[in-house]
Amino acid sequence: KINLAAATGLRTVVVATGVQQAAFPGGFSVAGTAVTISSLNLAPASIPLSAATSVTATAAITGSPDPGSVLLQRLDSFGRVLAVLGTFHDDGLNGDVNANDGIFTLQTTFSEFAVGPISLRVSATSAGAVNHAFSSIGTLTVTGTPPPTISFSSPASLSYLSLSPTTVSGTVSDPTASVVITSIAAPVAPNGSFSAQIPLAEGPNILTATATS
Repeated sequence: KINLAAATGLRTVVVATGVQQAAFPGGFSVAGTAVTISSLNLAPASIPLSAATSVTATAAITGSPDPGSVLLQRLDSFGRVLAVLGTFHDDGLNGDVNANDGIFTLQTTFSEFAVGPISLRVSATSAGAVNHAFSSIGTLTVTGTPPPTISFSSPASLSYLSLSPTTVSGTVSDPTASVVITSIAAPVAPNGSFSAQIPLAEGPNILTATATS
């Protein structure tokens, strides 16, 4: 019996378990709060794929937000909160330049494994209000070339075979990639197909293909 696994690169899934709020195009304050948040500034505004990168987020806030309530939120494509990434400071610590100047700062590290935009915003409360004030949405862009994807075409997963070595074949999204199946190199054709003779042991065999470009 053969179990086949294809290495397709890392994927990050974030589950939102808290209250979700709709996103709005501009910064604003909600009735019942006494703070207003400027646009979110990100430095750098873009980060490389698959590399841990420190990002400094800043926003000017007028009014008196509740201590510890100024948060950086990550949003999905519908404007729903995916995660809270940290708490801003205006105390001269943790990357904040000047204490009590109304410029709130947060330094956090991103390690992303998919290219594209990341939507972020600032949230805060004042006087213990339930409602939040929000900044406009800022965009952090992840740049780079995604890793190649790879899949097996034969033999089928959970097959029963009596032949060793056996031909293992599949396709890779990048025809220039190097493919290795369980430590054995598999030549890649110009159309992205690959195959190799792989020796099998009696009993279950797990075959793993990796592609490097």
